[in-house]
Amino acid sequence: MLLLALMTGCSGQTTVDDTDDVPVDTAVTTDAPSVEDVLAALPACVPGATDGRLDLGAGCAGDVCVGMYAADVQAALGEGTCAGTDGYPGFVSCYWESGVTITFADADLDGVLNADARNTGMYVYAPFSGGTAQGLASGASMSCFVDELGAPDRVEFASGPNGYQPASLYWTDWGFGAFDEYTVDNYGQDGVSDYLYVAGAPDWQP
Repeated sequence: MLLLALMTGCSGQTTVDDTDDVPVDTAVTTDAPSVEDVLAALPACVPGATDGRLDLGAGCAGDVCVGMYAADVQAALGEGTCAGTDGYPGFVSCYWESGVTITFADADLDGVLNADARNTGMYVYAPFSGGTAQGLASGASMSCFVDELGAPDRVEFASGPNGYQPASLYWTDWGFGAFDEYTVDNYGQDGVSDYLYVAGAPDWQP
């Protein structure tokens, strides 16, 4: 699968390194569609849950919000499964069967979760089924996020049998990303979000 990481507004000739999957100046040049073309070709929105359990501005998924201490996250979700991140000292990742993953800073570098570490961002996915009032949720169509939030600041394309499709969309002002990275029949995206990244809007005012 060939990945292209582009900023919104880029179009025309795109230079891609087929080995590293990142744009470079001295690699093979391929014709790529514009970001606008790829987003416009997305299937119509099929929203997810509208229960309001996902709050993008505040950065909350159910009872867990960005800024909470690890001890409070564990009180809400249980202990989860936590381990130091291989090859990246200084972090501990915790997984919960409810569909939440959070990577905490590990200040003492011991690979053990510190109760006073803060949640600065989290991934949510099934079985977490909560969504915004507008139906933005894990499992919602990728087009739903574009319809509601506007053009993303960053798009990662995947080149598959159906042409270029967005594998990830990210909005800086919302601290939010939607990902369609699990392949269909081992190759290609299906236009439906597999998981979300929620970090809260930097300038959010309740």
